[in-house]
Amino acid sequence: MKIIDNNSKDVIKKEYTGGSPGHVKNTRYFYFDNVKKRNTNLAILCGGYEQCEKDFEISRTKFPFFAIIYTISGRGTFTLNSKDYPLHCGSLSAFGPNVPYRYVTNAVNPMEQIFIIFTGSQAKTLFERSKLNENVAVAVSNPEFTLSILKQILENGFNQNEYTQETCCNYLKSILLEQANVKTDLRPNNVSFESFLKCKNFLENNFTQIESSNQLAEECCLDIRYIARLFKKYEHKRPYECLIQLKMNKAANLLITSRLNISQIAKMAGIKDSYHFSRLFKKRFHVSPTKYRFNPMNSTDPKMPAR
Repeated sequence: MKIIDNNSKDVIKKEYTGGSPGHVKNTRYFYFDNVKKRNTNLAILCGGYEQCEKDFEISRTKFPFFAIIYTISGRGTFTLNSKDYPLHCGSLSAFGPNVPYRYVTNAVNPMEQIFIIFTGSQAKTLFERSKLNENVAVAVSNPEFTLSILKQILENGFNQNEYTQETCCNYLKSILLEQANVKTDLRPNNVSFESFLKCKNFLENNFTQIESSNQLAEECCLDIRYIARLFKKYEHKRPYECLIQLKMNKAANLLITSRLNISQIAKMAGIKDSYHFSRLFKKRFHVSPTKYRFNPMNSTDPKMPAR
């Protein structure tokens, strides 16, 4: 999933990166000037989005700041203090100052990632409260929430004003504190999580062509009961619920951003019958597609679709 389609050649200042970046494409970065000169409790230095090339690798022995990296898609390996952690869609990895670390992407399935680099007198306390200093790399409990918050940080970082730093730091706090109770690790032998990621990635990339949980199971070559257990364990939802949520969010986005009629939108979301589509949409957003189009804020759904 691409959140930024930008071939920007901007680079993060050398004082923040502290080394040569790995090979990337479709990148976009932001940074805040003069942060280190201020006596701040918490401050974001820089951040960005990267789509890694197949030979991406970055390794440093001394890096003076804190960092979190969210894997949007693809696979890779994060090495910290000589221990390897596999990275997948939905994994959040992190490290503190002055520890040796290394990121390497999978050449067949390169990573797509968002990173945030931060510092300040409260950074260590916040980092420890998140337990990322102990867990190092986790599968986030709510990928949709984490990615949406990271998008907000990027959007604010690219369009800065006098309140941007404070706003972004509040978003960062919410991401870090959300991880305090995450228990899903990223050990290489976590076979069930690997299977879940395989199914989830396939679902997110092909949901408009999928009509049922059984079809998802067939496409992923897994038993439907096994898939149901995986989604209950890691997503806390049934596979069909996730499927319909993806379809309805796509439809809601099209209602706001296009002039297509309801029947056309239903088909683009992967639902052939427009009457059935309207019933599903109202169940999800508590308003009809037509009313949503003219006033989406009337929706009572707690998670508005990303535009």
